[in-house]
Amino acid sequence: MPVSEPEKEPTGQLADGIFHLLLDNQYRVSEGGEQSKFNRYVIKAVSAKGLEYVSQISVSYDPSYERIAFHGIKVIRDGVEIDKTLDSQFSLDKSDSGNDLLYDGSLNAFWAVNDIRIGDVVEYSFTRFGQNPVFASTFTGSRTLQWQVPIHQQFLRVLWGKSTPLHFKMHNTEQSFTESRLGSETDYQLLVEQQPILTVSNDAAAWYEPYAKAEFSESKDWRAVVDWARPMFERQLDNSAALQSKIKQITEQTDDLDQQVMLALNFVQQDIRYLGIEIGSNSHFPAKASDTLAKRYGDCKDKSVLLIALLKGLGVEASPVLVNSQTGESLANKLPSAKSFNHAIIKAEINNKSYWFDPTLLYQQVALDAVYQPNYGYALVLEPGVDALEKMPAEHSGSKIVFAEAYDFSDGVAKPSIFTSKVTYSGYEARSKRAAIVDSGVQALSEQYAKYYDKIFNGLSINTPLQVTRDNTQGTLTISEDYLLKAPWTEGDDEGFTIYLYETQLSPYLSIPESLSQRALPLSYPLQIEGEIVVNLRDSNWSFTDETTKEDNPFFELVYQVAYNKKQHQLTLSYDYRTKVDRVEVEQLADYIAALKKVDSIDSYGIVDYPKATSAAATSEPIVADTLESVNRWVLLGTLMLFSIVYALVSLTMEAKSSHQSQFYPVSLVKFFILSVFSLGLYSAYWSYKNWQYIKYEKDRPDIWPVARAIFSPLWYYPLYLWLVVDRDQRESQPFLIPAWTAVFLFVGYLGYNSMSWESDWGNWDYLIPFIVFAPLVMYVNKINKLNTEAYLANSQWHARNWVFMVCMSPLLLYSAGQDVGLIAQDDIITGEELWSHDIDFMQQNKVFTENEMPVLFYSDDWLSNRSDGNGFTPETVFSYWVENDELQVASSPLSAVEDIEVDYANASEEAEVAEVTIHVEDGDEFVLYATTTDEKDKVFVKQLMQQWQSQREGNTAL
Repeated sequence: MPVSEPEKEPTGQLADGIFHLLLDNQYRVSEGGEQSKFNRYVIKAVSAKGLEYVSQISVSYDPSYERIAFHGIKVIRDGVEIDKTLDSQFSLDKSDSGNDLLYDGSLNAFWAVNDIRIGDVVEYSFTRFGQNPVFASTFTGSRTLQWQVPIHQQFLRVLWGKSTPLHFKMHNTEQSFTESRLGSETDYQLLVEQQPILTVSNDAAAWYEPYAKAEFSESKDWRAVVDWARPMFERQLDNSAALQSKIKQITEQTDDLDQQVMLALNFVQQDIRYLGIEIGSNSHFPAKASDTLAKRYGDCKDKSVLLIALLKGLGVEASPVLVNSQTGESLANKLPSAKSFNHAIIKAEINNKSYWFDPTLLYQQVALDAVYQPNYGYALVLEPGVDALEKMPAEHSGSKIVFAEAYDFSDGVAKPSIFTSKVTYSGYEARSKRAAIVDSGVQALSEQYAKYYDKIFNGLSINTPLQVTRDNTQGTLTISEDYLLKAPWTEGDDEGFTIYLYETQLSPYLSIPESLSQRALPLSYPLQIEGEIVVNLRDSNWSFTDETTKEDNPFFELVYQVAYNKKQHQLTLSYDYRTKVDRVEVEQLADYIAALKKVDSIDSYGIVDYPKATSAAATSEPIVADTLESVNRWVLLGTLMLFSIVYALVSLTMEAKSSHQSQFYPVSLVKFFILSVFSLGLYSAYWSYKNWQYIKYEKDRPDIWPVARAIFSPLWYYPLYLWLVVDRDQRESQPFLIPAWTAVFLFVGYLGYNSMSWESDWGNWDYLIPFIVFAPLVMYVNKINKLNTEAYLANSQWHARNWVFMVCMSPLLLYSAGQDVGLIAQDDIITGEELWSHDIDFMQQNKVFTENEMPVLFYSDDWLSNRSDGNGFTPETVFSYWVENDELQVASSPLSAVEDIEVDYANASEEAEVAEVTIHVEDGDEFVLYATTTDEKDKVFVKQLMQQWQSQREGNTAL
């Protein structure tokens, strides 16, 4: 097919300095099964980095069954084709195929093309003849159609000469092959143009394949694959004298069948080293069991055959199994194909129970029922009659971690402390730790752990060397550590000392994925982590809040508890985590991340000690009450505001005496906006004053009183606009000024806003509305002064008085904004949904109501913090709390236990701004709630409280 280029290169999506213009793959299969594949690549070098890629062509092949016919290389430069087939250096070398201890006989044909330049389009093609004879004449294949980089055109073709059908399956695309007859062959073609790119995050599951893809296979079902593979394994199960001798050696060690199986498995795993000589058909055809035993090496299929032979000699039925260690979870969605697998294991029946063994794994010297076996997803068991994939069980593929950490701070912050840790691993984690110990040694592992804790706790020494204990019966491995922490506490500025305790076993599994891309995530499953961190503290009046965090969702279940024993001065943090599934599907990703965010704070716990205080206090939560007197704060804030207003008035008077000539009063729109906000919208009145002052003196209107028109600027907005209209009409160019209907709309809206603003709370929008209304007039005045007159520059300049004014007004603005967003007390009755989560957490932790409750309505008359004062009710509980003598006082009662509710509304003649609601409890206690009378919200508060109370009473009556 001809090569084309897009009108515009997708430069933002390209990588490595190249642009793939064409990827062309064409298969031909004859009636007799002979196969060939034509490959054509057209690539453009778009930068210097791409020159290296396009000028080096490499083709690997196995000469034992393949032949390569290279058709040539050409370069298209400025529309001219240049033949580069002979203008290149050619070499033929052995492929570097020794990765992962697998060796084959592949050769690598290499061409280094001369004189390649940026902008060149390099095209080369070749045909590959032949197929690995191990597959006989069965044809199967697949092609990805979507990539992380753009490919302008893709062409895929299959010329099918067999009379048997060829099966196709498309993934993640609506495209399909066209079908036509070409002589005695069926011609299947697929052309893909400008396929959108797709990028998948590195943390996506290995089996997650969202890319568009085409599959084709001659195998009609999985039985055909079993019939192909099973004979290859069965014919290699011999019964040599060496095998008999090894079986006898095993049976002489023990009569227990379970132990005999483990001896055989450990022998194949440990004593038969992993090495694969996969030349030609040996890539899939296993060696004889006796040959593998004699050579003492083999790959996965060789080891599987040897293990099956040993187990059969022990009277155990076992079968080879084909799996894919990377994408096994997705096999069920694919066409049957012998090329779908990359690994071999076995399945055995022992005492009427199925076991799956991977003979290539190491460090499995444990009891039979404790053997770890990875879950490879779907597997194909090579037994007679099998015609479907089998899902591997997850029973033995998970992990369990049990940890116990203890800190002894009983001697206080000035002396060293003791830290001990004991962690027991099983399953995958146990095998992983056994591997780490074998690879690095106990000493290196001890140094690694000590270095980690040394960094956290500012220095330590090892009391007892790291100990490793193994329990082969349970399949567990335990690591014990014992350290002396020299100075773990950090001194603060307030004579307090702080230490943070970090949980290290669970937190890696609760990390929040960073990438925003959509993908499926793998989860460790089954995984169970449970443990405690116990902290012994010095004798003092510690203040800890017991708490329980429970998170139960489709992905995991987590229970986190904090408990303090006052008698023993002992703090305990406990954790219990269990996964429920092995994956997070794409559509579940947002829910999973939301679940993780709910528990993202449990990985550390802070303690503060005040050793010089008469009674020590320590907590991981913020201080309950504010220690500064609110009166002093109000005095300070009022003084600052009064100073700023006086200073501003003096400054404005000074500014009024400016000698700069202008038309009306030009000022930077940015300055107008900022000062409008900081003056709470009053700067627009000053701007009006300056313009009426201009009209009075420059237009000879002594009847105008600028101060009055500035004070009542909303009423005089439209007349000011009309003066600007007169000015515009007298100009030849007539600069743009908003039309009359817009001015009327703004005028009426501004009047309406001012009439309602005393009764309605507009929040921070109050400060922006005057700016929005006056901005069109400001822009017109600036335009007629051309933004460069001396008056404009002078008026727009920032003076010290402006900065002082803004600094002094900032506390009021911040306070108002904090009220609007709920960061501080709002002096209003609000719903529970309007409360911030940290305020709700504070109430739950201080037992105002239980952790499962949410306030229906809430009110605080504190000027700053909802934590200093508040009352309200949930569907089950009525409550009130306040700070007295720097201590939090809480009064609450279940609504079902309330005997009577007495309401004292404030009379119109009274100065009281709150209604008093007295709660009478059945046990004789009583406490008072307060509700603001603003907008008669106290009546709404009382009405809903009464409804909740009646609802609870009726519920109890029904019971």
